[in-house]
Amino acid sequence: MSRGLLRLPLELIVGIADLLLKDETNGNPNDDEESIGDDVEDQTQNNRSMDGDEEDENSDEKESMADTSDKQIADDQESPQRDDKQANDHTPSGQQAIYNLSRTCTSMYEILSPYLFRFITLRNTEKSGQAVQYLCRTNRVANVKTLHFQAEAPGDNEENFHDVDGVFPPKVNEILSNLSQFPHLETLVIDFDFHLNEEDPPYRWGDVLSDLLADDAVGAVENKEEMKKAEEQEGWRALVKRTLEAVSRNKSSHVRELVYKDYPIIVNSVFGSENFNKWLEELDSFRFEVYGGDNGAGWKANTGLRSQNYINNLDHHFLSALQNVTRLAIIGHEQGAIGQTMFHEAVIPFRKERVPKLKELELGYYFIQDDLLDFLIAHSSTLERLVFNHCFLEATNEWYGLEDFEEPGNLDEPENERQETWNSWFQRYASKAPQALQRLSFKPYNATIGRDSGSASPKLVKKIMQAFAEQRAQGNEIRVFPYGEIDDKYGMLFEKEDCNGYKAWRGWDMEGWNELRVVMQRNRKRIGRE
Repeated sequence: MSRGLLRLPLELIVGIADLLLKDETNGNPNDDEESIGDDVEDQTQNNRSMDGDEEDENSDEKESMADTSDKQIADDQESPQRDDKQANDHTPSGQQAIYNLSRTCTSMYEILSPYLFRFITLRNTEKSGQAVQYLCRTNRVANVKTLHFQAEAPGDNEENFHDVDGVFPPKVNEILSNLSQFPHLETLVIDFDFHLNEEDPPYRWGDVLSDLLADDAVGAVENKEEMKKAEEQEGWRALVKRTLEAVSRNKSSHVRELVYKDYPIIVNSVFGSENFNKWLEELDSFRFEVYGGDNGAGWKANTGLRSQNYINNLDHHFLSALQNVTRLAIIGHEQGAIGQTMFHEAVIPFRKERVPKLKELELGYYFIQDDLLDFLIAHSSTLERLVFNHCFLEATNEWYGLEDFEEPGNLDEPENERQETWNSWFQRYASKAPQALQRLSFKPYNATIGRDSGSASPKLVKKIMQAFAEQRAQGNEIRVFPYGEIDDKYGMLFEKEDCNGYKAWRGWDMEGWNELRVVMQRNRKRIGRE
């Protein structure tokens, strides 16, 4: 195999490597309002992707610096991917293929080494820190574009719960405190692994979350002194704090993108600090992904006062510092959606003057709040793309029991001053004629109207699918926009499939959507992108 590969022109081998490592994190540029989308019936029957099982093979670390080589560093990066708890993984999907090709022979390794080290993983172990420090003393360090800090965070009251020093070894601290030693580093990914999806992990996040929610239930929200004490005594809190402290020590670096995955929603003493905010001011792109989960008894992370307080104070924690960011993503969690209910309130404080250079905004597992539209309108001259990733408008109780109707004409759109509809939201946005907006994407393309476990009745789904087929046969576009609710008590996310389907059938939201689409088409035509 290796001889056959080496008969290929060098340019072709390099081209293959470039293709394998092509950044896929932004998705298909046509994945927006102009996409035809898959068949509505296929979309609505199964909107969830079925990911194949992947093994997370942790290769052996080297025993001593004397035995370390840059090829061994590559071996340590053999399997940078793992089963992801969120939809977006920053690891290039072709990284494993590059690694496999590099092992066919020495010549192939030399050819591919610039690509092999574009993405490297640092774990919170002494051996991993040792391996990456060696890499920094070789010319291979110039190839590193993305550093993925993947840390295992201790959770429940095992003996390592109080191992505040072992969770963040000195060598790891030295690397994260001196990112300038990677001369071409562009992206830093900070990723905590709390073993949410494992049945019997060595330490479970659910146990920690249970304790936090129990304290919140009796109003025992910690003060600054208690927070400081917890960060000195609890391993997972110490890991979060020390990681951010190390990063904030960088007076200068080439990093322009920060991806914060699986952030445990609890206030820490570094976010909002002067040093960390100064570092954030240098970024072009910031992606913040919330960590969710439940306490084992059904209560989701978003029901806790600490979680709500954190979301409500995001302006202090980082939004106020993002002066140069052009791409911003704030992603909630399926087991910890961001929104407001009768008893729980978590509202992202979108102040009009924040993130003044914003061009792209993505929100995930988020319920649309009133101040979002004011924020978008304030950024009309800069915002080019908006992505709603599992985002919802609240569905009110008027939508329950729709399985009983016979014809669409039997029910009128409910009149409720509190009810925001996608139609009215689109119309309000379009009326302000946002001059830069070119794309508005929904993920998934169509909201759900029927699954085996869904809320819509089979009778309703059947009628709607028949109507959709008739409309599409006539060349009419059908879009299904998402409505949902967050359970007042447990914080569970429910997509209201009856509301989604009925509104799509009646076409109530398409009028506003078409108005906004005209604005976006006009903007694209003006700048020559259509």
